[in-house]
Amino acid sequence: MTACSLVAASWSSTQICTARGEPQTKDTFTYADGGELIQPYPSPRFLSWQSLRIGSGCVLVQGTVDAGRFFFDLKEKKTPGGPVFRVGHKVVTDFPDQVRVVITLASGVPCSRNVPPGPGIPSLEGLKSLRAEAAYVRDLKKYPLEINLEQEGVDLPPGFEAYSGRFQQFRFELKTKGVLLTDALLITLYSKDHAKVAQLSWRQ
Repeated sequence: MTACSLVAASWSSTQICTARGEPQTKDTFTYADGGELIQPYPSPRFLSWQSLRIGSGCVLVQGTVDAGRFFFDLKEKKTPGGPVFRVGHKVVTDFPDQVRVVITLASGVPCSRNVPPGPGIPSLEGLKSLRAEAAYVRDLKKYPLEINLEQEGVDLPPGFEAYSGRFQQFRFELKTKGVLLTDALLITLYSKDHAKVAQLSWRQ
């Protein structure tokens, strides 16, 4: 794996087979210079992403939701009455009782056209010790969820040590008991001075 610049990156997912012939999802983050960061199974679900302007550059805020093998084994079938979800042969309707949410901030990213001009956030200091609030949306109504910070720090894969100063990562435990797989999740991030930083969302 080569060191890669954080420019014009994209995610892609492909189905591969293990040595035992089992299907496996491989998610690949491809950088502009061709380097790849591969996220093997269990495949997480990706939240929406957002760019924040800091000085002349931007910070990319992105997140994942995972719960062991649950999302890897989850299959969805479209029916006239709505989607039907299965894990193996079992029909499921709800999220697991809790999931893990990982928020990653990558600095030094060029600003895209949809990032509004202006001073934005003065420095990365305002993005340390982030606090999160969570909710799910059903029938256009929003309901709060319990979310707790588990770990703050960066766990980079081999070959990316040079970028340790450009990443911040926050791992949260999100209580999702009773949340339907057809509900939307909202994660709102706040700085230590209580300013709203970003809002990420996910829907199956």
